[in-house]
Amino acid sequence: MVLAKTKARVPFEQLAEVSPLTVNQQKMITQVSSKQQWSNRVQVKMNHLARTISDLEGESRVTDESLRI
Repeated sequence: MVLAKTKARVPFEQLAEVSPLTVNQQKMITQVSSKQQWSNRVQVKMNHLARTISDLEGESRVTDESLRI
């Protein structure tokens, strides 16, 4: 996957379009963020981090393992 900007500067909407989370992955983030009282900003950062981890693992999509931090 090639993005025009570095992942840190990619707007969430673009990241969600290019590399969407599955329904189960979104549920996982929602449950953890509710339990940990994460802000929306932290949730977006977690999506970016999961995408980066998946990229480093050579995956074309965000993996469940990349969300288990």
